[in-house]
Amino acid sequence: LSTKYRFLLNAATMLGQSKNAHQAEIDSACELIDFWRFNAYFAQKIYEQQPLISPKGEWNFTEYRALEGFIFALTPFNFTAIAGNLPTAPALMGNTVV
Repeated sequence: LSTKYRFLLNAATMLGQSKNAHQAEIDSACELIDFWRFNAYFAQKIYEQQPLISPKGEWNFTEYRALEGFIFALTPFNFTAIAGNLPTAPALMGNTVV
């Protein structure tokens, strides 16, 4: 998104939400790229965390599982970055998003 589709996303935001180029860049591409990078970073950090102490002969570990069911993400029409982040954050963690 930060290279190939950045200008296409900005153009779609400008047309669909009547924003100028500066507003579209801030509201869509820049913030959505940040959201996705932060989400991937923190998901990796969560999955890396395991209990440090296990009794002899045992192995304690944490297993993260997705929710049973689905997540409904109702996104705003006027904020592209939030509309992109709401469904992708739970999907990144293995959940089904509608």
